[in-house]
Amino acid sequence: MSASFSQSRRPIRNSAQTSRCVVCSEPIQPRAKVCTHCSNAQDWTRYLTRWGGLAGAVVGIFSLASTAYSLGKLVPSSAKISAVPLACGSDSVSIAFANLGDKAGLVEAVELHVRIDGADGQQSLLTPKSNGKAANGDSSIVEPGKTRVIAYYWQTAGVPGVIPRPTEGAHDCTYIISVKTVDFEDATGAKELKCTCPKI
Repeated sequence: MSASFSQSRRPIRNSAQTSRCVVCSEPIQPRAKVCTHCSNAQDWTRYLTRWGGLAGAVVGIFSLASTAYSLGKLVPSSAKISAVPLACGSDSVSIAFANLGDKAGLVEAVELHVRIDGADGQQSLLTPKSNGKAANGDSSIVEPGKTRVIAYYWQTAGVPGVIPRPTEGAHDCTYIISVKTVDFEDATGAKELKCTCPKI
């Protein structure tokens, strides 16, 4: 019985009758088109699956980049104006403005009040050099990505004058400068700047 069983078994092929899978190296039939172990094609078509995945990834990246660009265009842009006091004199202050946004902005109002020894004193809206114009003759518009310096003057009843000075014996004097800005989408901003009063 064992002899008949052993005779009924399929003979094992020798290495001359088999070849190796180009992917998993398991023995397969000669000229087999697909490996029975790993199911990979034995010719160049086995790369199509990898290339298809790579192509899909590239298309996905381009799709994400396109979506991000489109969403970026939907985000509202605005002016982002920052300000720094450059010089504080007895009759004027000079302020440097920088627009870090991507739209033009306008310096709408600049107000100054004098704080002496912690107590708030007189205050006034400041005006550029004359007739609402800045020192260089332009309006108070700050273009995107640009900087500019504007000199503002104290005025009393519409007439330029001297900024109120601390009385003798005062220990601390500070100019508190409130700057209001607006962009052309009606978005407003407010900043408070400080600088030391000039010495008497």
